[in-house]
Amino acid sequence: MVKQTVLLQGDHHIKRISEIVQEANKFQSEMALYTPAYNKRINLKDTLGLLSLPLQRGAEVTVTAIGTDEQEAIAAIVNRL
Repeated sequence: MVKQTVLLQGDHHIKRISEIVQEANKFQSEMALYTPAYNKRINLKDTLGLLSLPLQRGAEVTVTAIGTDEQEAIAAIVNRL
């Protein structure tokens, strides 16, 4: 398992979340986003799950990936956040 904590750089509106989900779906690894502010863990391949979180610029989140391509998956998602 690989994980990385980051601060969100932009506003996460529907289009941006859709792009994150599309990027996550390119990988076989299981991927999740954890937000300590709301104590929630959401599957990064689930658009509705991500939309349920009020993700704001500057919020701290942790991205995790488990699988054969976990390193590449984390790098790709962190670049989108």
